[in-house]
Amino acid sequence: MHFLSDILELDSLPESKPVIEKIVGYSWEIETKYYTAETLLCVTKHRTIGDQDFADRLEGFVVYFDAEEV
Repeated sequence: MHFLSDILELDSLPESKPVIEKIVGYSWEIETKYYTAETLLCVTKHRTIGDQDFADRLEGFVVYFDAEEV
């Protein structure tokens, strides 16, 4: 998941934290001139948004895929 380390601007990924079944999260601190925000970047290898409670708490959704991969 090299794309994830690029987003987090790290050479290697930190330890993931289980969020719900089949979804793990990585802590990500976003710092700007005006604010600092602690976020959780969630990742899954399966096509899912988890359960209803998890889906209701989502603030954003990004789909990543490799067009070269079958």
